[in-house]
Amino acid sequence: MAPEPTPPTPLRAVDDLLEFLRDDKIEQMADYLRSGGDANISLNSLKSRPINFARSAEMVDLLVGAGADLNVASELGTTAAHLMAQDDEVLPALQKLAKAGADLRPLDIYFDTPLDVAERENATACARWLKSIGAPRGPLSEYRRQHPLPKKSAASRPAGRAARMPSLVQPLRDRRALWQHLRELIQFWDPAVAWRTEPALSTADLNSLAGLELPAAFQEFYQSGIFDWLLWQTAKTGPYSLRCAWASADAIPRRRVHDFIPVMQHSNLGHYCIERDELGSADPVVRYADFRKLAGVHKCPPASLHTGCRLSEFVAIEVYGELVDVTPAQRYFDLDSSDHPQAVRLRQELTRCALPRLRSGLGNVDHRAIYEGPDMIYVEIESHFQQQNYYGILGGKSNKALQQMAVVDDEDVEAWEDDDAESDEN
Repeated sequence: MAPEPTPPTPLRAVDDLLEFLRDDKIEQMADYLRSGGDANISLNSLKSRPINFARSAEMVDLLVGAGADLNVASELGTTAAHLMAQDDEVLPALQKLAKAGADLRPLDIYFDTPLDVAERENATACARWLKSIGAPRGPLSEYRRQHPLPKKSAASRPAGRAARMPSLVQPLRDRRALWQHLRELIQFWDPAVAWRTEPALSTADLNSLAGLELPAAFQEFYQSGIFDWLLWQTAKTGPYSLRCAWASADAIPRRRVHDFIPVMQHSNLGHYCIERDELGSADPVVRYADFRKLAGVHKCPPASLHTGCRLSEFVAIEVYGELVDVTPAQRYFDLDSSDHPQAVRLRQELTRCALPRLRSGLGNVDHRAIYEGPDMIYVEIESHFQQQNYYGILGGKSNKALQQMAVVDDEDVEAWEDDDAESDEN
């Protein structure tokens, strides 16, 4: 009499599977698969699958043999090829994945291909091999390659009396004046920028690449040179800055959600976009949405999560935010809500600009306000660490100038600290 078959081993806990994959425990993973385990099981809130965590050619072989989907993407658009391309140590796994038929063309939410990821993460061996087999770049890195940002070889502010910073104190007449103001402001703080005399792409080229007729403000943004400056500026992210990717025209037809035209991806979830039915507006409203809600993964509130502001205004707000990072003096400062004497003094000395702030909605929407002083910019943003806690980045010509703008008596500071301590005790 034949022995009864051994019942299948219960599916392992997700933590066990992640350990098998990250520590490359081939035998344990094989045992899991032989006992009926799913090679395409979701392992985290982003819907990553086992193939996304494979770190060796042997593990890739094992998962492929068990029916793993080579091109499955997480909710952030990240495939196994994107993840493997970050690390030269797993190049053999990437090579095995490609040999098994993985697609090396998909874009993640930042419009990056695996080759872009390898180059960004300085995984030189992965990048070299991907280029050797003809793996493509994504639309943003290809745009930067074809249209380098013009720079002056020697640029400095003229000696003698310094020019005053272009200001928004006087209202702007129209969008043309706004684009010109932003170009002058960028030039003031980043004097090496050399604006093109002709746009990089014509209107016909932009519409052709986008696969639709772009609104007038979108075309003006692309052709003003401001898009180029933002694209290059946000490509130089530091270790603590949030990732940011502005959509080039040829990124638009490759969007993951048909009814939403991408404008900018900010952090893993912050997707700014234009609704398809608003493309007829010359200066359409930019709306914010959690990317996972946009993709229909979460059965949640509508995709348009707040009332937004016009594209031209949205661009202006983001330009101010990026400009603070290029000023000689920059620091975080709670200006909008703090009652510290220095914050109070700064509020008295700085003038809030006319640009609207992005209004609150569901999700991690930035609240923005801009203040201007003599050659100083303050941009308010929302803290990610505590709800309703606002702070901002203050930038100017020098730390000394910032201190002079907000001089307060020591007695005022001591009195404020005493009041604050007493309030804490109560």
